[in-house]
Amino acid sequence: MSRKRIFLLASVGLGQEYGLKTYINTLTNEARKYGSKIEIIVVNIRFSDCLESAETNIEGNVSYVIIPVLCSETDFWDDPIYLKGFLAWIGNRFSLKNDDIFHFNSFSGLDIAFLLKNDFGVKIIYTVHFSTWKSYFENEGELESNWLKASKIKKRQWHYLEIEFQMLEISDSIVCLSKETERILSTIFKIDEKKLLYLPNFLPEKTKKLVDNTLLTSLRTDTKIIMYCGRMDDDKGIRELLEACNNLFVNNKDCTLLLVGGGDISHLLGGLPNLWERLIYTGYITDRKVLDNIIALADIQVLVSRHEQSSFTLLEGLRSKNAMIISDIPAFEDIDDCICIKITESTSSSMSKQLEEKLSILLENTDLIEELGHKGYSYFMENLTADKNFPVLCKYAYGIRDLVG
Repeated sequence: MSRKRIFLLASVGLGQEYGLKTYINTLTNEARKYGSKIEIIVVNIRFSDCLESAETNIEGNVSYVIIPVLCSETDFWDDPIYLKGFLAWIGNRFSLKNDDIFHFNSFSGLDIAFLLKNDFGVKIIYTVHFSTWKSYFENEGELESNWLKASKIKKRQWHYLEIEFQMLEISDSIVCLSKETERILSTIFKIDEKKLLYLPNFLPEKTKKLVDNTLLTSLRTDTKIIMYCGRMDDDKGIRELLEACNNLFVNNKDCTLLLVGGGDISHLLGGLPNLWERLIYTGYITDRKVLDNIIALADIQVLVSRHEQSSFTLLEGLRSKNAMIISDIPAFEDIDDCICIKITESTSSSMSKQLEEKLSILLENTDLIEELGHKGYSYFMENLTADKNFPVLCKYAYGIRDLVG
């Protein structure tokens, strides 16, 4: 039996690079177990100002292809001549067949997906990593009324929503990382439910432990570590976290705030003097092994985003047995309050005040930290491991059944 070829397009929206890299790494690592049935080709487009040769690195049943394109990213997606050139190259290089699968991770690949399906008859899979509509609307009700009436949507907003809608329509199967996304696509965008697969992100059960590492050694302290890992954006609740810890540190001296991720926070620290000597900011960590081990240092991990699909940071915290404080948003609706402490954004109590109170409770109760850590780990092992969920993706999205290593 010939192997099913799956092309993973390594392109995603701005700010989603970390999640996409983790997603693709997880899929490729799992695919290695099934070399007799699956061939994965990771396609990465490199935008360049000079002529370069394409690069191909083959590792068993997984290949990594870097295709240099002599133009800007904007020109590539906007000008059909570049897209057709890319299509001609990849079609010739791999002799595309109609049973090949192209797995997209961004609606920016709409034109490529259309041409691939039209010219070669390949199957298109689309994972919704980023909810475009959440950039423009406060809730599902506002989205529904504006989408159906097309009344208050600005021209630019409508353009991006329409592109995503077309990507949803052209796709043969759509992976929804949250039940909220599945619900919105079926009820508001009227996408055929048979095309929708609810499957949150997943990770391997274990990570490799690093013994000797200067950064890890410097981060180990005798105090409790409160950690946030992610982009330093307002939508991630970073401002509220800093305010909560600034107030918390007035009376609680036995804790440190550890921030891991990219972004500038200097403008937020001026009026928060209690943080100045109790804050460690690593910046963006590129080494996956180092990052996994840093996350494992935390006692309490905070993720109070206003918008999420299926957070790898949350999965990493659960896997590391960290006590999690998360936002009460639709993306986390499957997680019971007994597994993670939830914060609700409301007018009656600010998010920073709620965070301060929940952090204080945990810091005063080591047993509760340990209990939440164990419950979170059990939830991860039962629901979110790669060995359980990768075969589900293969069966319902890729059409590959009865995987045998």
